Amino acid sequence: MIELGLDRLTTYGLMKSEARPRIREYMEHLERDGYLRTDPVHGGVELTVESKEVLFGGAQVQISILKPSVGEEVRSKKPAFAPADEDTGLFEALRALRYKLAQEEGVPAYIVFSNANLADMARRAPRTMSEFMNVSGVGEVKAARYGKAFLEAIAAYGRQESQPPETLA
Repeated sequence: MIELGLDRLTTYGLMKSEARPRIREYMEHLERDGYLRTDPVHGGVELTVESKEVLFGGAQVQISILKPSVGEEVRSKKPAFAPADEDTGLFEALRALRYKLAQEEGVPAYIVFSNANLADMARRAPRTMSEFMNVSGVGEVKAARYGKAFLEAIAAYGRQESQPPETLA
């Protein structure tokens, strides 16, 4: 960074006072809107054609994120991109799988899928690879790498939900 003189840019260190979860929230928003793409192999972030228009063409991006006032308590522990209430159980199962896969690959969980991607996956509950490809954030690479595991988790969750409750004898 110093060798390239990037430390002299006016934007250098601009977000040093932001908490990591907030930065992750920004990045998920930018990825969801198509300005960033996460490299599933190396975990880096790549700029898209849309981002170049922002950087060099004068286009602007607006992100509406509510900050709590000083002393105000954050009332909800739900993730920024929470699923509908009826999909919460499946969402949590998908998050657990994402965490496991990320640990195995040694990458941050959001590299596997963002919370927004998991919320869409929980809402759609795809049963086939074709349906899985319609989930936000799923392309050829992620479908090939993670599709089978996530489809199996969704199917297992569906079987679990359809089981009648056990009775005590």
